[in-house]
Amino acid sequence: MKVLATTLALLLSFTMTLGATTSKKNGLRKLVSATDCTTMTLYGEGDAPTGAALKAGEIVTMVVPLYSDTTLATEVGEWETYCVGLGVDQDPAGGQICTSIFVFEDGDKEGEMSGTSVYDVGGKEMSIIVTGGTGGHADASGEVVVTYNTTYSLAFSVCY
Repeated sequence: MKVLATTLALLLSFTMTLGATTSKKNGLRKLVSATDCTTMTLYGEGDAPTGAALKAGEIVTMVVPLYSDTTLATEVGEWETYCVGLGVDQDPAGGQICTSIFVFEDGDKEGEMSGTSVYDVGGKEMSIIVTGGTGGHADASGEVVVTYNTTYSLAFSVCY
């Protein structure tokens, strides 16, 4: 009976952990509830993602101003990214490993978020995993889904 109770307690703990995220602050881990999360969509104008595969080790960079509205009238920051090509010998899809920094210059949320992603040549969408932040975005974690049509749309789902 004790083994069953211990197994159920571990299973419950594991299940609760799957339904939540954790962040680390001052060396301690904390459980983040849904109330600590936010969503926002920002827009950017810039060149389309590269349509040709990069050679292994080749680097491409870009900076895209970020706006809070689709008319691109109110700038709130910028998206800075660089990608390193894997080469078609290693990845037939022409994959690139990318690192992104989102710089925000807007009031209490001034600061930066950083993230990592993989981009496949010709794709119209990529998912950037948010791995941290500074200032108003300290302890950020989550995801940014980037889509490109004629402009960029960045859908942030971030917890602090």
